[in-house]
Amino acid sequence: MTREKWLETLEKIRKQFQIDHEEHGPWGEETPGEKWLVEFEAPGMGKIKMEWVEKPRLKEVKTTYANRIGSTTKVTNVYDENEMVNYLNVFKWNEREQAWEKLANEFMNL
Repeated sequence: MTREKWLETLEKIRKQFQIDHEEHGPWGEETPGEKWLVEFEAPGMGKIKMEWVEKPRLKEVKTTYANRIGSTTKVTNVYDENEMVNYLNVFKWNEREQAWEKLANEFMNL
């Protein structure tokens, strides 16, 4: 899902549902990118959480090491500066287990 499509979907959610929680910020400390999180109550479905992530594509993983006893290994991720990856995760709250269950994205009509 592209950024434009996500922003359209987010606007539809804001108009149609009562938002319980909304968050926007960096994806991680070590990894560049951003994450949007929105939780809302959907009639007939219950509590829904949608998480949209945009981050640079991982080009390669570099490993630096020495063949000496006691030396450490350093792993460095190299990200593409031009190409971004976007994905959407959708979760439904399971009351019985008190946990979020991931829904298959192909069932979502966005």
